[in-house]
Amino acid sequence: SATAMAPLLVRYALDEYTERKDPAGRAIVDQFVPYAALSAAARPTEFAARVAGLPDEWVAELFGSSSLLHQMAKRTFLMDAALEAHLASVEQLVVLGAGFDTRGVSSEVERRGVKVFEVDTGRTQPTK
Repeated sequence: SATAMAPLLVRYALDEYTERKDPAGRAIVDQFVPYAALSAAARPTEFAARVAGLPDEWVAELFGSSSLLHQMAKRTFLMDAALEAHLASVEQLVVLGAGFDTRGVSSEVERRGVKVFEVDTGRTQPTK
């Protein structure tokens, strides 16, 4: 669904264009989104931005140009920042409506031994 794919594509863009790395999100996109479709959607704008000398952060914001994607990009940053700020005291992480969220398999969450529970429909979880 679009509500599952949009945050995943935002996470991919953040991995691609910013210092926030998300190898699990990248792997899901690489597996299920044809590269040609991804390139057709993003690469012409990326090329133009690079020729214009714009920074990667500016390119990353393009993926949030629609209001829905922009909202999801901000939500991703906010939730990641909140988790990072409190991760030292977190024993369990419950992600409701998990979709293709990859926080539960991040290296820092795994390294700290946080127990992760993801709740969502049967449409996205088997894919993950």
